[in-house]
Amino acid sequence: VVSRHMHGLAVDVAALEGRSILGNQEPGGLTERAVRNILLLPVEVQPQQVISLLGLGGASFPLSDHGDHIHVGY
Repeated sequence: VVSRHMHGLAVDVAALEGRSILGNQEPGGLTERAVRNILLLPVEVQPQQVISLLGLGGASFPLSDHGDHIHVGY
């Protein structure tokens, strides 16, 4: 998968609500809630890539080197 960062079309989220993504990728936790919310965005603003340690369907998929952030690519 080619990273959308190469085209300036991605952002990495390292923390939410003052809490690090690192150590917070458990089922039902901070990262899962964030990824699910991103996947629920209106179709016109939905990203093509949502990468973390979680694969929740749609545009999301897991990569082992994404334990400390959520990658959102358009």
